Amino acid sequence: MKNLLTAILILLFSNNAISGELASARCRSFGKGMNLSNWMEAYWQNPWPGANNYSFRDIQDMKDAGIESLRIPVYLAGVTDTVFPHQVNGAHPLFSHLDSAISWGRSLGMKIIIDNHHGWPLLNNNWRQKAPAFCNAWAYVAKRYHVLNPDSVVFELLNEPTITGLEQDSLNALFLQAIDSIRIYAPEHSIVVSPILGSAGYGYTGYQPLPDTNLIYTFHCYDPLNFTHQGLSWANPSAPAGTPFPDPNNFLEQLLYTSWETVSAWQDSFHQPVFLGEFGISRPTYPEHRCNWIRVMGEQIRRTNMPWFYWDWRYDFPVFYGQGVDPDSVIPCMKSALGLYGDNSFTGIEDVNEKTHISLYPQPACPGQKIVISAQSDEQRFLLSISDLNGKIVQSPFETDENVFTVPDLPAGFYLLQLTYEDRKNVRKLMISAQNQP
Repeated sequence: MKNLLTAILILLFSNNAISGELASARCRSFGKGMNLSNWMEAYWQNPWPGANNYSFRDIQDMKDAGIESLRIPVYLAGVTDTVFPHQVNGAHPLFSHLDSAISWGRSLGMKIIIDNHHGWPLLNNNWRQKAPAFCNAWAYVAKRYHVLNPDSVVFELLNEPTITGLEQDSLNALFLQAIDSIRIYAPEHSIVVSPILGSAGYGYTGYQPLPDTNLIYTFHCYDPLNFTHQGLSWANPSAPAGTPFPDPNNFLEQLLYTSWETVSAWQDSFHQPVFLGEFGISRPTYPEHRCNWIRVMGEQIRRTNMPWFYWDWRYDFPVFYGQGVDPDSVIPCMKSALGLYGDNSFTGIEDVNEKTHISLYPQPACPGQKIVISAQSDEQRFLLSISDLNGKIVQSPFETDENVFTVPDLPAGFYLLQLTYEDRKNVRKLMISAQNQP
């Protein structure tokens, strides 16, 4: 009996390890992704879903730009009965559109996430009542698509779980029921989950992984929300166009960095696969500030080697000017930060402090403020020069005094600081704020 129990435990451990490795490999394979937004989740459109929102040509254009994966938001709540037995209308046009999108992506070798988007206002006092419909919806999807290669297609349980009124234990209980419903038909497919607080990165504070080992975790980053959603009529709360970035007076700005730090620490602690499922900057944002923000996101993506899905291709958070979708229409800073159309120029401003042990603080800093260079070196004097993000020198070389230098009078934004000592050169990002010295 003892030998039998030991063998069972070894088998279970082995299967869990294999499932975990599969989930990690599938997460890494997402690479650069795009959300097919304003289509199958856009229940407010008439008709819904629209017949001409996307075509195979759109997916080919994404592929040509370097996009490797598609996240497809789907309004499953709109095709699922709210009363027993909670049947799913498989004849609804939603599924014919979903079938087409999956087919287009797979024909181009792209990975697919089916994302359950909108329509599930879950709270502590109602999730038990909603669980049967929620689980039935997923059982139907799993049964319909279980024949697709699990290395190519994964299921995302719920987009941005409720921000308030829902505790993590309640969401976990619902997710475990839904996972069981999926596993009946699709035991090998990976499933995407995220914590409460609308999938925000800081939702991972104190979060524990679920017991199923074939899971992939996700988070979204639109911080600061009053910047990234500025000028959008549907945004709640609304924010006027013209909001800058960086802005030392916007206390929400710190959430951007807190989200990434929290997710990175969680991933390192639990060794779980994580990807960035949504991020984007609104069309009305001033070009300079939009570029400042997307460069920060690009740095975080590279620092963590994080797979990502941008929101969106050409609507409220576009990567192109106007309505054009081609290499000549792509916004240059988007192209560089996201590495679209083979653009690798952004690698020169990657934050590699951990590799060369040089850091600058405080950041951001305003003109006239002193910045300290922290380095694991006895060197006390550096030769510095400052350039813009295109490499143009904006401050001619000057020397530090005791590893300290004064920020020159330059416009707010991001710059490259080149440090030279002992014939060695290093580059660090320098963020200058617009705030005047008190």
